[in-house]
Amino acid sequence: TGGIVDKGGARDAAQVLSNGGLFALLALLALGATAVDSRIAIVLSGAALGALAASAADTLATEIGTLVGGTPRSLISWREVPPGTSGGVSAAGTLAMIVGAAIVAIAARGLALPGGVAAVTIAGIAGAVADSLVGATLQERRWCPRCGLATERRRHDCGTITELVGGVRRLANDTVNPVATVVGAAVAAALTGIWPSAGGDDSGEMNPATWDVVVAGGGPAGAATAFALATAGARVLVLDRATFPRAKACAEYLSPQASRLLSAMGALEQVEHAGAS
Repeated sequence: TGGIVDKGGARDAAQVLSNGGLFALLALLALGATAVDSRIAIVLSGAALGALAASAADTLATEIGTLVGGTPRSLISWREVPPGTSGGVSAAGTLAMIVGAAIVAIAARGLALPGGVAAVTIAGIAGAVADSLVGATLQERRWCPRCGLATERRRHDCGTITELVGGVRRLANDTVNPVATVVGAAVAAALTGIWPSAGGDDSGEMNPATWDVVVAGGGPAGAATAFALATAGARVLVLDRATFPRAKACAEYLSPQASRLLSAMGALEQVEHAGAS
């Protein structure tokens, strides 16, 4: 792909920024939002992971697809294109794209970060596909008149200045790559906001940023404490290893104050029905 891709070898600062800049920005915003509104922080965290997953998916699709070999096809025309051509897809590259997005999603899940495996994986794939679409349609395509070869380089390996034959002038790969991260972030944010189980993988209740207070133990003291905090406007999670409802004797009688509290909690009738007095 040396004569086709715009840049080869080690990544430079522009490539790092175009692939990881949005992720870093959203991650910092999510960190700052944690102290203000945990729901916003969760959505921003999901968006950050979606951006990272899109970048990983796009990068692995290109690298693994090129390494495995084969002839890729244009995502638009489905015609065969040279390896390394923007907008070209292959079976190996597509599989690597899915794996790349899933790796970020699973790693985030393992670190207990807000953002579910489903949401982040879908967002990563969507971002990588968007990158390929823009690469196949809008990214500048050039031609070396001396070698008679298509390329993305302004100066070909032979030293000849190449000619623009398609796409938007100066819309190079480093400009297109942020499209993947923007789409990935937007899709992840949308899924996290409208599909909570995708944002928390059916266990979003365990995300630390979701709750203001976590009460350990759902007995009388824990339940009453949780009730008081929730009444005051706090988001409270009660954890208990027991399965509810359960019978638990905690006293020989109910004091007047206990009865008033149970009544306020809406539990007095159930307690009296169980035989308490």
